[in-house]
Amino acid sequence: MFSNHTKTKCHQKWLSELNLNRANYYIENEKNKETIQSQRLIIAKLEKDIQTKIMTIDYLTQQLKPNNKMVDNLLEFD
Repeated sequence: MFSNHTKTKCHQKWLSELNLNRANYYIENEKNKETIQSQRLIIAKLEKDIQTKIMTIDYLTQQLKPNNKMVDNLLEFD
């Protein structure tokens, strides 16, 4: 099937346009690689930030638990 596809006029036209714009294709490909790399770095930083915030939330939640018991005890005395 693929060999039949490569013989079609549409595919032949696509190949000729690709060959004519070879330099532009290469430049665009390099730009895309840079974009992907920078986005990977951004994602990694954001994931690290999320983990830090989750740890902070967990810590603060643990800090609040004893205070909640104290408030509950105070309410029982009323």
